[in-house]
Amino acid sequence: MTGEGEPLGGDHNGSVTSRHPFLVYTALRFLLFVVPFALLLILRVDMVWALLIAVLGSSVASIFVLGPYREQLSMSLTERNEQVKQRMAEREQAEDAWDDVHRTEPSESPDAQIDPEESDDRH
Repeated sequence: MTGEGEPLGGDHNGSVTSRHPFLVYTALRFLLFVVPFALLLILRVDMVWALLIAVLGSSVASIFVLGPYREQLSMSLTERNEQVKQRMAEREQAEDAWDDVHRTEPSESPDAQIDPEESDDRH
């Protein structure tokens, strides 16, 4: 039995649920719509009514059935966002450090010391 808020099958490090929460949530959400829609069509319910019932039914069912998967997806997105922010900060620090090392004052730069005779030739 799973704990409250824990996706079915547990939260194992190598499980598909923990590695690809977006794919799992999307597939389950899709199935929650397609299965009732197909069953209603098999029962020869008018397509418009079948579509309406399937949309409303899957929306309500997903609130209760997919809650743990939605939570896991949210945590995964939050974690990924934090990792991206951290990598960006590290790159900024590395770029700033590189700039500090390679930035030279204009008077120290070899190009900054122009021979007066050369400046007359340029004009």
